[in-house]
Formats: sequence, C-alpha cells, structure tokens
Amino acid sequence: MSKRDFFILAIKLIGLYLVLHTIFTFIPNSLLYMTAGSDMFILILIIATSLLSLVLWLMMVYYAGDILDFFKIDRGFEEERIEFSGMDAFDVMRIGIFIIGGLMLTSKIPDFIGQIVVTFRSSNGGEPLHFTENFYLISYGIQVLTGFFLITNYEMVAKLLFSREEKDEE
Repeated sequence: MSKRDFFILAIKLIGLYLVLHTIFTFIPNSLLYMTAGSDMFILILIIATSLLSLVLWLMMVYYAGDILDFFKIDRGFEEERIEFSGMDAFDVMRIGIFIIGGLMLTSKIPDFIGQIVVTFRSSNGGEPLHFTENFYLISYGIQVLTGFFLITNYEMVAKLLFSREEKDEE
C-alpha cells in the first residue's frame, strides 16, 4: 500500500470518528444543556457546530486526497510504500473501523454501568428518576450498542465507506 493510500484511509477513519463523536457525545450533551433553559444563541451555536462537524466529515470522506495534497502529509518519507504483509487498503479500513468500535465500546461501558447503578438506586429508593439520569442511560446505551455494532459488522461498514473507485485503483 502506498503512503498516500494509507493517509487517505487514516483521514477517512478520523472523519468517521468525528461524526460518531458528534452524534453520540456533543449533540446529546448540548440538548441536555438546552433543557436546563437557555437562549436562542446557544441553540444556534449547537446547530452551527453540528453542521460544521458534518461538513468536516463529508470533506474528510469525499476529499481526503485533496486534504492530503493541501497539507502535504505524505511527503518526506524515505519509502514510498508501507508494507502490511499482504494487506490492502480495504483491510486497513476494516481494522480501523474495528478499532473505532472498540474505543467507543470500552470508553462508554463504565459510564453505562455507572448509570445503570444510579438508575437502580433511584428506583429502589422510591425517588423518581430525573430526566438527566434517563437521558444519560439511553445515550450511553446507544453508544455501547454502536461500538458493539462496529466491532461485529466492521466489514459491512467498511464496504459502505470504501468507494468503488478506490477498489478499482488497487
């Protein structure tokens, strides 16, 4: 695999992580903040930040080669190729998706378990659950399930992200 192909894949994987982080961390936390009562400026800021993340993700997926050329990331290496002992770009993409899923899963399992404990304590104590406790339980549960989905279905996700032109270039 050439260094250029490797860095294009790395940019796309970073873009995937960016959009997942935006969907599962930034937006839920921002919406929770909005429920506490705030003004229209905060709502506009949340929407603008989410749109910026979406635009960055689209650029990283569809214009990764142009980003690589602009920042000259693949310049200055002694060797032109990176040898992964028989691995092609699609294999590297699958490994990257698996790693992202693993990071999501391992980083959110403790939060999810902690929130289950809080929910269990509140329900046994007779206290009503607050909106934030339910919100975090659901949010962390979705993040854990998404990480699990990426780990168990990394090949399908890689096929969705790996364009036909890139397959033909190999």
